[in-house]
Amino acid sequence: AKTYAVFQVESQGMMDALKRMKPNCIEDIVALVALYRPGPMENIPAYCEVKNGLKERISIHPLIDDILEETQGIIVYQEQVMQIAQVMAGYSLGEADLLRRAMGKKIKEAMDAERPKFEKGAAENGVDTSKASEIFDLLEKFANYGFNKSHAAAYAVVSYQTAWLKANHPVEFMAAVMNCDLHITEKLNVYKQEIDRLGIKIFPPCINNSGAKFTVHDGSIYYALGGLKNIGVDAMEMVVKIRGNKSFVNIYDFARRVNLKRIGRRPLEMLARAGAFDILDSNRQKIFKALDALIDYSSAANEDRNSTQVSLFGNTGEDLPEPRIVKTGDWLPMERLSQEHLAVGFYLSGHPLDDYSTALKRNKIINFSEVEDKVKNGASIIKIAGTVTARQERKSARGNRYAFVQLSAALFVEHTHPNLQLLFTLMKHEPEVAIRANTPSPPKPPPPPPQPPYRPRLAWRERRRRCTWRSSGGTRRRGCARREGSGRSRPPPSRPNRPCARPRPTMLTIRSD
Repeated sequence: AKTYAVFQVESQGMMDALKRMKPNCIEDIVALVALYRPGPMENIPAYCEVKNGLKERISIHPLIDDILEETQGIIVYQEQVMQIAQVMAGYSLGEADLLRRAMGKKIKEAMDAERPKFEKGAAENGVDTSKASEIFDLLEKFANYGFNKSHAAAYAVVSYQTAWLKANHPVEFMAAVMNCDLHITEKLNVYKQEIDRLGIKIFPPCINNSGAKFTVHDGSIYYALGGLKNIGVDAMEMVVKIRGNKSFVNIYDFARRVNLKRIGRRPLEMLARAGAFDILDSNRQKIFKALDALIDYSSAANEDRNSTQVSLFGNTGEDLPEPRIVKTGDWLPMERLSQEHLAVGFYLSGHPLDDYSTALKRNKIINFSEVEDKVKNGASIIKIAGTVTARQERKSARGNRYAFVQLSAALFVEHTHPNLQLLFTLMKHEPEVAIRANTPSPPKPPPPPPQPPYRPRLAWRERRRRCTWRSSGGTRRRGCARREGSGRSRPPPSRPNRPCARPRPTMLTIRSD
């Protein structure tokens, strides 16, 4: 079920239901749209089993079996509730609609009044009273969350149309879908993963070839300039309009023809980080550091073009001296990918683990496509690697610390943290891997110094008797019989701390059940 970006059926639960159902007609999609909601969702397994011949269809009553034929003997739609009341109990369509409304809104007085009427009408058609009461209870249950078939059919038609477009025109469809969510980085990442699975070539943003939005050329998709972070579509449409059919020759030509001051420094930084200027100069760090000089040069060129004075070379700004750009080395591959990640929101042209593919294979670390195959074969322990892109540490109600770690693209990492229990969820597109770590306890503290044995304090009468003595003159004086000259007894020593439990070894496992 490759239904990512398909209307109404793009969630993981919908895809699992489609795999089980194996729809072969539009009615199956209509039923799935109506069933996939809280309440009727519990009937999806029965629907799929009956449809695929794994289970016998349960007959409620011969009078209404033909009404439930298209939904495998399950009451799914509100229209079916009305039709059953009409056929079995002799209701008119208006009366059946009132019954459906009373059941849906749980109007007890109205339902109590309708039950004898339903049983009487069913008896006239030869239905036993107990069976009629049972069917009335069944209608009451399903009418509570029954879906309108006309609505479900409208949704299913759009789902079928979008699925047809994706199956027959995948390149154009995926480009259009990405344009709908141009500024939602999380969805763009999901769609990029789907494009890779479909085998469609996607080119990184290019100042000479890309448009303000995602475009299609020769069966490939060019990443949108307006799809980068902190870049407006209007500014990029201005750049594309100025470019026209004449590509930019170099970075100075770009600065002369486009007013960079109107675009702003922040969008230009994102363009440089994403590699949009690679076709003009492949040294991204040099372009990034020269942006201030290029903006000043562009501003001067545009002022000269808009001035009333006429130059011997024309009013194109070409007579202005080009700024000197300090030569500097390009970013290292890892830093280059990191800067690209800041601009795009995910890794587009490569992945930091590409250089370690040989070592990962040698250590039997697999990628996500192989994880799916192992899960199909049953429970297993797997090793996966990746790059941590975000982490959120939290504390449970019991005081235990745990964290959510988000990892990049299609590879994963085993991540540990001292005295921290990590618990994540394995997802398919923006991979958040489920890792549970049994971390060691804190180191055992040194033993406390030896203390004298603890003596409980005496009762106040005994303490007063021992600490009172007579002097030679007969005067009673207060003191301590155990320590002369001291008015206070020694405080009891504190109890030593209990030794900590033996630390457990760290163990990182990932189980796919």
